[in-house]
Formats: sequence, C-alpha cells, structure tokens
Amino acid sequence: MANRILTTVAMTAGVLCCSAGTHGSRRDSNEPAELITTSSQAESGGYGTDILKIDGRQVKGGSFSLPPGRHSVEVAGTWKNGSGMGAGMAFGIVGALVGSMVDETGAVHSSPLVACFIARPGRTYRIRTFGESGVWKIELFDEQTTYDVKSPCKTAPKPGG
Repeated sequence: MANRILTTVAMTAGVLCCSAGTHGSRRDSNEPAELITTSSQAESGGYGTDILKIDGRQVKGGSFSLPPGRHSVEVAGTWKNGSGMGAGMAFGIVGALVGSMVDETGAVHSSPLVACFIARPGRTYRIRTFGESGVWKIELFDEQTTYDVKSPCKTAPKPGG
C-alpha cells in the first residue's frame, strides 16, 4: 500500500513539474510561421532560390510570415558558377537540367516549381532548389526538426470530371 501511495505521489509530481515547464513554451495557435530562402548562392553550392508566389499570389522578397495551415509556394531556381564561364559550359556542368534556361551570364534558371506544406505556428521553414540527376528539385525544411516537410499539392477537381 505504501508503494502505491509513493508511486502515485511521484507520478503526480512528475506531471505537475512537466506541465508547468512546458506551459510557457507552448505556441499560440495563431502565431505566424516564417518562410525563408537562402539567396546566397555561395551558401548552397551555387544554387539560389527565388520565391515567386505564395498561395497563388505573386510576392517579392526572401522572408515571409504565414498564418498556420496549408500553403503552396512557387519558386524558381538558379545555378551559377562564379568562374565567369560561358553559357554552354555552365549548362554542360550542371547537366541537362529539365526545364532549364541559360542566360547571357551563364546562369541556369529553372522553370517555376511548386511545393506545398502545412505551416505550424511559430515555426521557421527554409525552401531551396537544387539539381539532381538532371532534374530541378525543391527541399522545404522545418528548421526546428530539420525534416523536409513537403506534402502533395492538392488540385481542384476539373469541371465535368
């Protein structure tokens, strides 16, 4: 009987201790999330990412506050080698990245790419583009967990189908 009472007291103390400790760090469900991109190509192997649209609306900048919930993000990737090589040489090094355009400076640009995710309150998400096996790809990381949090983009049903 004494062991049961001791166990109950210990469990209750643990619950109260943990509840009090986490209460102050709990996120408000309306607290915005942050979406950022690394614009410095030096930090990402020569790749840069521009955010073009959020939830279908055109935007300009590299950091955005978003309400919690599901969002779509449209981005364009750029790869540029700092050696000043010609456009043909740059394209050859990157490989035949599907959906790419090369400008007069030798920078390789992707066609628009879309990623969807669910933003949680108070979290920061970093989006980046890169080339892999000849294809442009997107990673969208939750900076707290370091997980890629992309989810399938849901499209509206087509009329009559």
